[in-house]
Amino acid sequence: MYKYLLNIILIASCGILSAQTYSLSGTIETVSESGVGGVELEVVDPNGDIVGSLITDCTGTYSFNNLEPGITYALRTSKNGSVYNGHSAYDMVLISKYLLGTYEFDNPFQLAAADNNESGHVSVADIAWLQSVILAIEENYPGENWLFFRPADSQARTSFDFVFSDDTTDFDLISVKKGDVNDSADPCQ
Repeated sequence: MYKYLLNIILIASCGILSAQTYSLSGTIETVSESGVGGVELEVVDPNGDIVGSLITDCTGTYSFNNLEPGITYALRTSKNGSVYNGHSAYDMVLISKYLLGTYEFDNPFQLAAADNNESGHVSVADIAWLQSVILAIEENYPGENWLFFRPADSQARTSFDFVFSDDTTDFDLISVKKGDVNDSADPCQ
């Protein structure tokens, strides 16, 4: 009798140990659909523990495996790099024309890139900040130099929450370089 009970316990334990896990994958691209390299990604569990991390290559693709269902994870994003990458006087001209009403941005991501001081709107102060960075008066912008978005969301985030009920193979993100309104930054720098 004990022998059969022990076998049942072992079989049940094996079933618990081989529970279903899921994967998260996607691509991080610019508005012009170029892969963004050098993005530091971390998957964090509800306790704040990092359960996976990687840095994207120039294709911008990523994949995390063995993530448990029913747990709210956070995908944290960060990209360092030269603050000067993609900045030019042309970006200042486009922001100026936007403020004068003679130019409309093609997408909400350009608007976010133009908001250099993260005030929530584009103003002359954003042009001044961009100019001070180009002239090396300022070494950085407030917040992150690269902004990350879900494709249907114009709100920049550094962390994206998700819960698994199945494999997620299309958790794509759009990234823009702050100050780079004309999308000229090298996404692999």
